[in-house]
Amino acid sequence: HDNHITKELKLEPSPEVTEKVGLDIMVHIAQRFESTDNAIFQTEVENLHPIPAVASRQIIDRLIAHGLLIVAGENADKLVPGH
Repeated sequence: HDNHITKELKLEPSPEVTEKVGLDIMVHIAQRFESTDNAIFQTEVENLHPIPAVASRQIIDRLIAHGLLIVAGENADKLVPGH
């Protein structure tokens, strides 16, 4: 059952939120990868900050688009640092 309210919700995080959350996400993923050599589940990353998951996802998508994060895992549900 789809929730039409959240499916059509258009959230645009402010530039300040995007920068802070994006940096936090990149640091978290890099530290985890450096210490364990494992990719981190995207859902874990989306829950790092008290913002809607859809907003976290937008920020993650931007980081991926710019090559700062890479999608990994058998199901493409994990993230690793980019180059």
